[in-house]
Amino acid sequence: MSSIRIEPNLFQIIEPIGEGGFGKVFIAKEILNSEELVALKVLKPEEMGEDHLKRFEREIRIHTQLKHQNIIPIINFELNDSLDPENERGLAYYTMPLARKNFRELLKEYREDHLGNMEDSMAVFFFNQILDGIEYAHEKEIIHRDLKPENILIYGEEGDEILKISDFGLGKFLNSDTQLTHTRAALGSDVYAAPEQYQDSKQVDNRADIFSLGKILYEIITHDLPVTINNDKISESRLKFIIRKATQSDKGRRFRSIQEMRDKINFLMGNKDTLKTTSNQFAHLYEKFTVNFEQSILKEIADLLNNNSKDYILFTQSFINMEDTDLAGMSAFYEEEFFEVVENYLSLIKGNHEFSLTDKITDFTLFDILPNIDGNLDLFEDIIETILNLGFNHNRYYIARVLGRTIVKVTDDTKIMIIGDVLTNNPQASKWSKSYLPSEEEFCEYLRSILSEL
Repeated sequence: MSSIRIEPNLFQIIEPIGEGGFGKVFIAKEILNSEELVALKVLKPEEMGEDHLKRFEREIRIHTQLKHQNIIPIINFELNDSLDPENERGLAYYTMPLARKNFRELLKEYREDHLGNMEDSMAVFFFNQILDGIEYAHEKEIIHRDLKPENILIYGEEGDEILKISDFGLGKFLNSDTQLTHTRAALGSDVYAAPEQYQDSKQVDNRADIFSLGKILYEIITHDLPVTINNDKISESRLKFIIRKATQSDKGRRFRSIQEMRDKINFLMGNKDTLKTTSNQFAHLYEKFTVNFEQSILKEIADLLNNNSKDYILFTQSFINMEDTDLAGMSAFYEEEFFEVVENYLSLIKGNHEFSLTDKITDFTLFDILPNIDGNLDLFEDIIETILNLGFNHNRYYIARVLGRTIVKVTDDTKIMIIGDVLTNNPQASKWSKSYLPSEEEFCEYLRSILSEL
């Protein structure tokens, strides 16, 4: 084939954004659909040998089989786009959704505004999403073998980051005996790859990914490239045990599974009542509900939440992602249990959180929960007071603005009086929020009089 053509026939390349051992990644757009920008991964023309083509085809096959919110989906692909297959070999490529940035870039941006180590709770917020994707892949008997921050992509808006794992180019089906050859460079990035990947790659199992995850967690917390693990740098972190165990040179001393790793994280982050992974149980139940919409499953979800009322991760990373229609169903059919869930949730969000989570908490609480506790005035008061203080404690004007827009829409006299009590009983937070609330003219006369006295 010609070595000149680098653009697939149906795409226009906008600019390059990345390059690996065998492929290049570009921002591109379909010629027939010029409105949609995508990430286009093209196998380098000079790497079109049989082994590399098979490896690229395997990468595509892995991605198409792994359907999970924390793994990159493939939009379309082509293994030979030649218009004249008898006379030339066409390009091999696949497309995927275009990300905002990769995880390394996000960590760099975070460090520009923060000194010292990342707080454990924020590290877990990011790390658990990576665990979710890799655990799902392992359940499908697929290992990644090249985990690093560049291969984790960021989607969603700022404050609501969704991490998705990409580049299964070195991925392996655990139950297959592949004969594809490997060079040292093709076994994963030196800094993150497990030692056994350079000894006998055919014997590598899920614990190689666990080693890489330990290195990534160290980098998330310290912002140091994890060539070695400096225990002094993580001496104050609750997660130092996780890093130490995950990065053992002897794979027999590492965590045996992602579930075991997650259980220990959950325990170290404060859920000492149980070592069971509640997030997995929640995910299983919620997926089951979305398939057949059996009403009784909502009761099981509510019971799981209430039986693990101190599980911060369960509430802030699982419950908080429930659809508003499903919350409405839980409230309608299991009101008592739902109200208890909301009480437990509110008790957990009264503390401090990573900055990126506060806006999501606010939106979920005011837009998804508040409409479903209409008859419970105690919960209504607790929600208004909790969100008011959340904004004040984090100095987050967005929260005050959203709360203000919510308050001005309230027409029920009793609820208006409750709002007045909350503003009066929290003078510091109310005075702080006043600058960001809608103009006083938008409030009813009663609340206007309270605001004017602040």
